[in-house]
Amino acid sequence: MPRRSARTLIHVGIRHSVVALDAETGEEVWRTKLKGHSFAGVFRDGAALYATASGEVFRLDPETGAVLWNAPLKGLGTGLAIVVGAGTTPEQQRAAYVTTAQQLTAQQQAGAATAAAT
Repeated sequence: MPRRSARTLIHVGIRHSVVALDAETGEEVWRTKLKGHSFAGVFRDGAALYATASGEVFRLDPETGAVLWNAPLKGLGTGLAIVVGAGTTPEQQRAAYVTTAQQLTAQQQAGAATAAAT
């Protein structure tokens, strides 16, 4: 599959999927479903794209969404995982933690509201 070098992609972790959107148009370019039904965290480190879901870490091709490898992290459970790359600044690390914590809190509140409504 030819690489798309003409467009800039942004990557979104949502539920158990990673979605690539064209940064100019918002058009969905690809979608990759990951294992499980939990929050999918996404981290870009230069040319590498990583995602976490259900206690596993995945490396994805940022242009196509193909899973290049995954690490099950056996014995560590399926909780929230945050990936930090070698070139990440302390400010970027803090932002990743805050963003992930906010997303997890919103997800938990939405689940609680749904449960209360039923």
